[in-house]
Amino acid sequence: EGLWAEAKRDGLWQGEFWCRRKDGKDFFARVTVTAVRDETNQVANYVGNLTDITRHQLHEQQRLANEAAHRDALVLEVH
Repeated sequence: EGLWAEAKRDGLWQGEFWCRRKDGKDFFARVTVTAVRDETNQVANYVGNLTDITRHQLHEQQRLANEAAHRDALVLEVH
């Protein structure tokens, strides 16, 4: 609900969330919803763009895990 209210008010909403493909598989998506206004400035339609960023998200999670492990190893060495 907040997504649509923001898109209507500001003309744009952007965010990331999990989606499901028609085959039932989940994927993480970067989503942009843009309000399309008519000549009287009323919202006539919305246009959505979903970009699959699952691979990027998994790489980022792995990078953060590696960084935490490295930091933990350094802390152990210091103490």
